[in-house]
Amino acid sequence: LIGQGIDVNTKNADGQIALHLAANQGNLELFEVLLCNKANIHSQDNQGDTVLHKAVAGGHLVLIECLNEYGVDSSGVKHM
Repeated sequence: LIGQGIDVNTKNADGQIALHLAANQGNLELFEVLLCNKANIHSQDNQGDTVLHKAVAGGHLVLIECLNEYGVDSSGVKHM
């Protein structure tokens, strides 16, 4: 779909982009593809949760580290 020009930052009814869903599921492969295609690492859903919140809630440490490498500040996020 990305190759067909689909915007990786399109939001669903809950205000989530595909990166939120990949973070929630701990899907590293999809997560990396989305980041390489300029997914918004700071996107917030309708509840105000960021991609980082989803990764932390799921306990997906590799994704949290990846977000840190992309410059996301995790200092204010408490482990859920």
